Amino acid sequence: MNRFLWVAMTICACGADKADEDTGMAIDADQLDEASSVADADADADADADAGDPETDPSMLAGAFVGTMTTQYEYEGSFGAFEDSCTGDVSLAIDDDLVLTGTGLCVFDSFELGFDLEGQQTDLALRGVLISESATDRVETPFSGSRDNNGLSLSFDTTHEADGEAVRLFGSITASLVR
Repeated sequence: MNRFLWVAMTICACGADKADEDTGMAIDADQLDEASSVADADADADADADAGDPETDPSMLAGAFVGTMTTQYEYEGSFGAFEDSCTGDVSLAIDDDLVLTGTGLCVFDSFELGFDLEGQQTDLALRGVLISESATDRVETPFSGSRDNNGLSLSFDTTHEADGEAVRLFGSITASLVR
């Protein structure tokens, strides 16, 4: 800003290769052009500083999320056929590299089902897996969804089959940004 004032005073004190009407002093046109260039550059720099850096889309930043997981399962196998559903809490985080991690828990009538979540955000799309582990097995259920400035929404629907047993696991996760 000081340089701008200095340039403005220099320009005011100068004419354009003619005598100043008040003092009769001659002004060099090259000095006037140089002073105008400096003033223009300084004004451009001030405008750029006022504009600041373009803001990053908040949905592309790291964040923590809390929300709800709604899960249903349908079983068919040696124990017959049955189904159940539950709703539980989920806690998620997306880091600076847009890697998603989290946990979720649902309590069905007859058992508790906990999940770890691992995934990746690409643009506003999310993809990953719900991981359920027991002492003898690890089951991964793919999910996909999207994120916006307020939170995220995921869905999953996969049938897991082994040894004549089939479990279809499907549902959704919605979570709001908390920071």
